[in-house]
Amino acid sequence: MWGTDAQNIYAVGSGGTLLRFDGQDWNVLDSGTDLNLYDCWGTAPDDIYLCGSGGLILHYDGAAWTPQDTPVEWPLDGIWGSSAQEIYAVGVAGTILRYDGQDWLQEESDTTQRLWSVRGLPGQPPIAIGSGGVLLTRGASGWTSTHVAEGRYLYGMWDNQADTILMTGYNGLVLRQTVHAFQTLSVGHTHWLQDVWSPSCGRVFAVGKRNVVLQSMNGGWQNIAPPLEGVDYAAIWGRQEQDFFVVGSGGVIARRRDGHSWETWRLQSGANLEAIWGPHSGDLYAVGGGGTIVHFDGVSWENMASPTDQALLAIDGHSATEIYAVGANGTILCWD
Repeated sequence: MWGTDAQNIYAVGSGGTLLRFDGQDWNVLDSGTDLNLYDCWGTAPDDIYLCGSGGLILHYDGAAWTPQDTPVEWPLDGIWGSSAQEIYAVGVAGTILRYDGQDWLQEESDTTQRLWSVRGLPGQPPIAIGSGGVLLTRGASGWTSTHVAEGRYLYGMWDNQADTILMTGYNGLVLRQTVHAFQTLSVGHTHWLQDVWSPSCGRVFAVGKRNVVLQSMNGGWQNIAPPLEGVDYAAIWGRQEQDFFVVGSGGVIARRRDGHSWETWRLQSGANLEAIWGPHSGDLYAVGGGGTIVHFDGVSWENMASPTDQALLAIDGHSATEIYAVGANGTILCWD
């Protein structure tokens, strides 16, 4: 999913699915292909790129979607650029393509691992991540690969759109890229981490399976999970390190207060919760299995009527009156 503003958002999916939100409704667009689409990125409303199966890259010029000539015929999983004259697409077997404003050319990647995502920080060289714990950085002489942790699948990626990128993966892997340095953070745990968050203070929090809620502290990591058993935590949301929420399996919601104590809730339905978001800590939404949507008013969590029984996997918004949730089988919900 990518957009220029709240009235121009695109989502892509299987079978050439292409949707656009105009501020009121989601409309199905003709992408001109039945190949799977995996990612989208652009510089402006009339300069958008999609990538997908079969080496497909589509470009939108404000009038039509046109296939680009690419030198590969296998899946491209991620696309990102620093400008209209410097765009990268990554995919199967270590594939990296670079667009210079005229042509897509393949670059040597020094790996055969599948690359899932690529991005960069302002003024910094791009990085790509993939299977097998591989991380690649583009320097003056090309791409250099580093196996930050052999066999560890890089799973989650978060950035503050300014100076920090965080990545998480299997077996407790956490990576941090800033404008100053790259750092591998050893968490001392071997569980799958599913979400990561960092408040402005610079401390990092990560959540994962088997009752893991980690915080970075004094150069190491501490598991500060609530006193509950058998919970797989899927998401974390907060505005400050002294007050944040985590959600997970079995309908568990927990709030960390004053940096020390936990307040916990468990949904009567027991539905797994997958994501949480809100404009502030007194107005939050959590979504999950079976179309579950619950709302927090600052005191208690209440079930909301949901128009779907499909699993909802992510939620985000611009304000209290513009919130989006997406899920299985192409489900997209908008709260206005």
